[in-house]
This record gives sequence, C-alpha cells and structure tokens, in this order.
Amino acid sequence: MRKTLSKLLTCFIPGKQRRRAARHWLQTYSREGVRLFKVFEKADVRPNSVFICEANNGHGSVVVGYAKYFLDLGYNVDVLLTVKNLQDDGFCRLRSERLRVFGFGQHLLKKLLGLRKIKEYERVIITTTWCFWTADRSVPQVVGFMPQGKHKTLLVEHEQTDIELFGIQNLVQNRQIITLEKFPKGEMVAPVYLGDVEITPRHKEKTIFVTVGAITPNCRDYTQLFSAVRHLLRNNKRIKITVIGSGKLEDLPEDIRPYIEIKGYLSYPEMFKQLENADFYLPLLNPENPKHLRYITTGVTGSAQLTYAFAKPCVIQEKFAAFYHLTPDNAVIYEADLGEAMCRAADIREAEYKKLQQNLQKTAKNLYDLSLQNLKMMLKD
Repeated sequence: MRKTLSKLLTCFIPGKQRRRAARHWLQTYSREGVRLFKVFEKADVRPNSVFICEANNGHGSVVVGYAKYFLDLGYNVDVLLTVKNLQDDGFCRLRSERLRVFGFGQHLLKKLLGLRKIKEYERVIITTTWCFWTADRSVPQVVGFMPQGKHKTLLVEHEQTDIELFGIQNLVQNRQIITLEKFPKGEMVAPVYLGDVEITPRHKEKTIFVTVGAITPNCRDYTQLFSAVRHLLRNNKRIKITVIGSGKLEDLPEDIRPYIEIKGYLSYPEMFKQLENADFYLPLLNPENPKHLRYITTGVTGSAQLTYAFAKPCVIQEKFAAFYHLTPDNAVIYEADLGEAMCRAADIREAEYKKLQQNLQKTAKNLYDLSLQNLKMMLKD
C-alpha cells in the first residue's frame, strides 16, 4: 500500500532520479528512524574513532567483520545501520566498550552523512558502495558528495563492474576501494568474523546441512539439492536440510518435504543458532549457471563469511572451491554429483570432522591476518 501510494504521489515529479529519490523517502520514512537519528546526532565523537555506515537494509554481517578489524587496530568504532539492520541485530555476538551501534532512517541518509560531526572521525567507511534502491548509483552519487572524516574515506565495493559504472576508478588507484576477496581492482579485506560464536561438533544421530540466502535460482540451485536429497535417502542416510532466507522454495517435491525445513527469513540471533546447530554448509552453486559465475569473477557469496565464522565445512563444487581457499583438507569438494558429495559428508566421523573444522579455522585466521595487514596499508596513505 505504501509503495503504491508513493508512486501515485510522485508520478508528476520530473526526472527519473528525482522521482526515485522522492519515492524512497516516502517508503522509508519512519518515526523510529528519526528518533534513532537524533540519538546519534546528540552523541559525542570519541577520540580516535572511525565511522562505519551501511546505507542499505542488507550486508549487516559484513559490517560486523569490518568493525572487528578497526577494534583490533585500537580504534573506537561508531556503526550506523538502517532501522531494519539494527532490528536484525547482526552485532548480537560482538560487544565492546569501544563499539557503539546506532540506527537511522534511510530517508535521512544525506542529512546523516552531511552532519558536521562526521568530519571529526578519523575515518569514514561506507560498507556498500551501491545504494540498493537506485538502479545504478553509489552512496556518494545519491547524497551528492563524498562523506569525509580527517583522512580519506574507504568504500567497500561488492561488485567489480560497479567500479566503472560509478566512475570511481581513481579511488582504486588511491587505495580507497575495499573488496571482500582478491580481485584485480581494490584491496582485499575479507570479513570473516561474526562475533563470539560456538564452534560445535557434528551430530551423531543425523547429519544437518544448512543453506542461507535469498531463495532464487540466480543465487542458489535448489533443483540439484532435490536430487541430492533423494540420493541420500536411497543410501539410508539420516539427514535434515535447513533452508534460511527470504523467498519461496517453489516446486518442493512431496516425497522429500519431511527432510527439508524451510525457516524463511531470520534475524541474526536466530540464524546464528541454526548455523551452530548445523554440520555442513551448502552454497548450492552451479558452474553451468552464468549467474553463479559472478561469485568467482566479480563478486563474493555471503556464504563464505558464514562458513569461516562458524567453521562449518562446505560441500562445494570444485570450480568455486579454490577461489574461497577451500581444499579437501577443510571442505567436501565435488565435480558434478552433489548427492554423492553429501553422502561422503554424512559418512565423516567425529575425529575427521573436527580436523576439517580445525583446518577451516586456520584458513579463516590466515585470511583475517592478511586482510588486517591490507587494511593497515590502506590506512597509512
């Protein structure tokens, strides 16, 4: 209703971008967003502080990873999240006296980033360059300026092709672009941390697989999962598949429904509990789907952070494994048959499983250390 009304009220505004901005304002305005903004507006800027802002209603877990890096570097950290991200509580497992998490209404983004106090921060970090509610515009383009603290601003770019689209090639050369993995453009600072999570042993009575993310063929191939579940059942494996994410799992066959639990969209505390209760992670990436190849060429799947943070070994197709530093020592890798790979995972005993977890934790630690060094290098400029 609100979306329809906003379109009616703005249809006479000239200019596509102006109409879109007005509609977004009407659709996102909230009293809670205004109240939270005022809380931040009145808060003092502590010495040696960085300002981290996520302008979208997503990527909340990424923000946690970057906040951790700056805490480890000795900074005070102020995080600004949209009302929705704040309510989803991605920081539920990360607490620190040097960390403050604030909220704001998306309709106040320009006012927020234009506050005079922003210039008092040592650094400004925008954790997603692209504004989701626009077709092709970055945060600086939407607000009309580059938010600036005492030193150069850092932007986290989630998609290599957007660098040219947003006209920020000069920021790459100036070491202002962060990427979530190693790409040709930008400096890798991989978010591998989600807080004080529990690294749990595998279940003995059954094997629980989990997959997280939007339920859409563009992100995950559920058709191959259906076939894999039947293969597991034919081989008398006791299993459960936990599916977490927005959207509907269309055409779920009746014969395998009892083995697939669809949780839908969950807050971070609820999702973390499900991950701690799982044994293996399923990215469900298919190399024959051109949309999935983005996750090894220009972008990164959020599944990587969950795998690293919770030490849940991946069952992953071989074309995607190496990009995410996954080998037979820390993952279950397959060429074409997901069902056969899941059977192998189900047969893994406790001692072997523990070794996979330990190796995966070492991988995450190496990534963390390398990322921290890369960030230190960027901060020297």
